[in-house]
Amino acid sequence: DTTYSQALSQLKYDSVGLAQIYVQYELQVFTNLGGFVASETAKIRCNDASVYGVGHNCLDTQRNYFISWNIVSKDHRWAGTGAYIAKLSTYAKLAQFGKHAKLHKTQMWGVHRSKKGATIVPATDPNAPIDINLE
Repeated sequence: DTTYSQALSQLKYDSVGLAQIYVQYELQVFTNLGGFVASETAKIRCNDASVYGVGHNCLDTQRNYFISWNIVSKDHRWAGTGAYIAKLSTYAKLAQFGKHAKLHKTQMWGVHRSKKGATIVPATDPNAPIDINLE
């Protein structure tokens, strides 16, 4: 796994503002026929206390990120049972050193709704967890 600490090992930490170091992701979800369902774009900043804890940052506390879809469409309605296409794009922005660890991944997900709620199952291997690896 590539982490902030490894990616920044050659930088002088005091010369880089921690707020200028972040991971940005965009998750787009489409129906199996290509119709737009939902999207989310966000940044996880290196100095985010809600992620790393108060007084900690991405350089001293390594984290794995879990990015998920709440199974709700852009119209705030529950998505139905069926196949969906998930497109994930991520990168790490290292202040003045630019973007690194770019990832573009497309997966087919199955949504299974039941009386207890809903679950997302990757169509490629139902037993495999959906993991994001920034290499």
